[in-house]
Amino acid sequence: MTCRSKVFVAVGGCFVALATLVPNSVSATAVKPRIIDIEMGPIAYAPKTIRVKAGEPVRLRFHNGSNVGHEAVIGDAKTQNDHEKMMKAMKVTGDAHDMAGPDYAFAAPGKTVTLDYTFKTSGRTTIGCHQPGHFASGMRIAVSIDPKTSLG
Repeated sequence: MTCRSKVFVAVGGCFVALATLVPNSVSATAVKPRIIDIEMGPIAYAPKTIRVKAGEPVRLRFHNGSNVGHEAVIGDAKTQNDHEKMMKAMKVTGDAHDMAGPDYAFAAPGKTVTLDYTFKTSGRTTIGCHQPGHFASGMRIAVSIDPKTSLG
């Protein structure tokens, strides 16, 4: 069963329907993401660690101040290792490659890109750059994901 409700506003003595609200849809009361600024240097991210809450929407804003392109791959050790192997096989040399997805971003030199993301479960994960030599040189961010807190 779908539950719907309408929002009405009185205009000149008449009620006008403004919207039909459906549960689980985005509404005007949706939580705005917390912005986390991340600097991309020649072969490093700053900060090296970030802390978020499970279920908290965040906007990761990557500022690439270097003269080479950088990527941001969100995932566990297997994801990072698989992406590293793929990049080596592709012989990518610093340009963007077609890897669009909810857990990936590429910032060209001097550009800023954003990635809206919600870490679903508590634990730890990584954001890494897999341009040649970058991940091996430590271009990664350790992400600590705290459990959701109840509002009870």
